[in-house]
Amino acid sequence: MKRSSGIGTQRAPTFASRSEAQAALAEFFGEIREEIATGQREVDNGYDPSEFRIVKAGAS
Repeated sequence: MKRSSGIGTQRAPTFASRSEAQAALAEFFGEIREEIATGQREVDNGYDPSEFRIVKAGAS
């Protein structure tokens, strides 16, 4: 995964393959579920997976 950012900007991470991106998202959502389960994060402070998309770099 590559993550680029400049001062005051944030860019989405990029991955070598779609499967690598899907695995990273699955890991991210697993961490969020674990934080909710252990009480480190409020139930209503999670993320909706339907709001995330994997797109080819340069696509709009």
